[in-house]
Amino acid sequence: MDNAGIAAEAMSREDYLRKIIGENRDDAMKFGGYAAGLNQATSVDPLSFLRGGQNFAQQGFNQRAAMFGIPQEQVTRINPDAGVNIGMQEYANRANYLANTYAAKENAASGAAQGFMNMIGSIGAAAAGGGG
Repeated sequence: MDNAGIAAEAMSREDYLRKIIGENRDDAMKFGGYAAGLNQATSVDPLSFLRGGQNFAQQGFNQRAAMFGIPQEQVTRINPDAGVNIGMQEYANRANYLANTYAAKENAASGAAQGFMNMIGSIGAAAAGGGG
């Protein structure tokens, strides 16, 4: 692959990674706003003591207690590094592929050289045995 092909491939991957990061950022902002709204709906307003008294505070505590009954998720759904990780894994896979193909080519060349040397040795042995 020539330099222009390598550059074009790298640029297309970079554009793809930028797109994934942008989508993840948009999702994070969307879910962040949603989470902020949920937090605001279930939190206790400190100024409520001045306005509504204990009843409002008790209502907030009850909502919080109800929230604690919900099991916590263990899986992180938004990972801003996902695009970078995909790119790094692809690079690692490519490096492993190149290393394996290089090793296979060298092994094949070694086998061919060994076979050639055995052939020469056999011819030499036959020549030495036939002359004596």
